[in-house]
Amino acid sequence: MKLGPGVFNLTTSLALGSRVTLQGAGANETVLFWDSHWMPPVPPHCNAVSGNSVCGCHDDGGTIELACPDPQSTIDTVVFASIGNPTGGCGNFSNGSCAGDPAKARAAVEAACVGKHRCSLECDIQHFNGGTDPCYGVAKRVRVAVTCKKADRNVLES
Repeated sequence: MKLGPGVFNLTTSLALGSRVTLQGAGANETVLFWDSHWMPPVPPHCNAVSGNSVCGCHDDGGTIELACPDPQSTIDTVVFASIGNPTGGCGNFSNGSCAGDPAKARAAVEAACVGKHRCSLECDIQHFNGGTDPCYGVAKRVRVAVTCKKADRNVLES
C-alpha cells in the first residue's frame, strides 16, 4: 500500500502464525518486520450461539466467556476443546497441526463450566494443557464448543 511519495507499508501473511511488514520512507530505505507470533483475527462465526450449542474462541492469553442462551439451562456437554492452532468455526472445529492434549483441554472446560449457566475460561497452556507447550514457537489459540440443556425442574427448585 502506497502511503505517499516514496513511502509505503505492506503487510502480508506468509504462513499461519507469521507475517511480514515492509515499511519504507524513501528510495533507499526499507525496513522489514517479521512477526512470528501473529495470529489472524478470530473469525466472526467463531464466538456463536446456535440452538443449544455455544462456541467460544480466543487467542492465547485471553478469556472466553460462555453462557447458555436460555436462562434456565446449564452447560451439559463439552463437544470440542483445544489449544494450539485449531481451525473451523462453530459446529465444525478441528485440531490443526499443533494441538495440546484433548483430554486435558476437555477436563479444563468440564471443571469450569459443566453444570453452570455461564463460565469464564482462561485461554493459556497452563489451563488447557497442564502447562506443557504443545508446539514451541507457534502462536496458540483456544476453541471451545459446548451444549446446553434445560435444567431439571427439581434441580432448579432445590
